Amino acid sequence: MFRLQFGLLSKLIGQLFRDNTRIQFYNFIFATKLIGMYITLIVLIISAVVALLFVNIYFRVRVMKYYKNLVRADVEFDLSHVLNKRKLEEEVMTRYPQSRQDIQAFVNHLKFSARIGMILFVLVSFFGWVLMHYRN
Repeated sequence: MFRLQFGLLSKLIGQLFRDNTRIQFYNFIFATKLIGMYITLIVLIISAVVALLFVNIYFRVRVMKYYKNLVRADVEFDLSHVLNKRKLEEEVMTRYPQSRQDIQAFVNHLKFSARIGMILFVLVSFFGWVLMHYRN
């Protein structure tokens, strides 16, 4: 039905104007679709950047709360403990059993915010790449 209506509209415009105008009309329709997609990509990129900002705020509020508790309890561990669960259980949890829940919450929130941040970074990069190639 849409093609029929679009075809009738095109024929009407073609009859009213020369063939050159019909070509310009089709170019206008195509350009409008391109501009719409361009704006959509820009909105997606801006949304992903804003989401990255909120992940940063989430990281600072949630993770830093647990970090302060761990600093007060003098709990010490490094990145290798965060990335290796077995090493965390064997070396850190046995040394600080009273802070077990804070350590687990800190590590889980840290990993979660890193995952979300990485996903959003990849999305921003992908949309930027599509936008860069789309313009050509």
